[in-house]
Amino acid sequence: MQIALTVLAILGTLGGAWIGSAIPSRYQERIERKREQAEIRAARRLIANELNVLAAHLKAVAELGKPPPGPIHNLLPMEAWGEQRLVLARAKEIDILEWRRIDIVYARVELLRHRLQYELGGDDVTNFRDTGAKAEYIRNMLIGDELQAAVIDPEIDVTWDAPSEVA
Repeated sequence: MQIALTVLAILGTLGGAWIGSAIPSRYQERIERKREQAEIRAARRLIANELNVLAAHLKAVAELGKPPPGPIHNLLPMEAWGEQRLVLARAKEIDILEWRRIDIVYARVELLRHRLQYELGGDDVTNFRDTGAKAEYIRNMLIGDELQAAVIDPEIDVTWDAPSEVA
């Protein structure tokens, strides 16, 4: 009987220690998950804001047919993408299609940044307008505004061509 009580006491102590250690680790996991979600939410907002600026500037260039007066190096910002890209890449909430579209928009913007140094032709204007529409679409998706994302001008090409196809 004494041995049974001793064994029961040892098992109770080990079980209590295990339960006691499991509670803080689950609490810690919840804290970590909330921190990751906040980081992803912030990255989505920062990139969405940058895409909003890009969409406005790309559309302005398309309307003018040339860059507006002033320095062109700040016209198409890409800092948030550079800083937050890894956060979004790790996010489970971003599916592969959404990730590909974000990546394509930024690749197209990178190519169009270089086109600003030269005189723009008709294809360039179309590419600026089209990329501006895509940037606006992705911005709306990132902030969870699917209704706005669905409202794309039917005149705009909404295919998601690889950036090498941007002239």
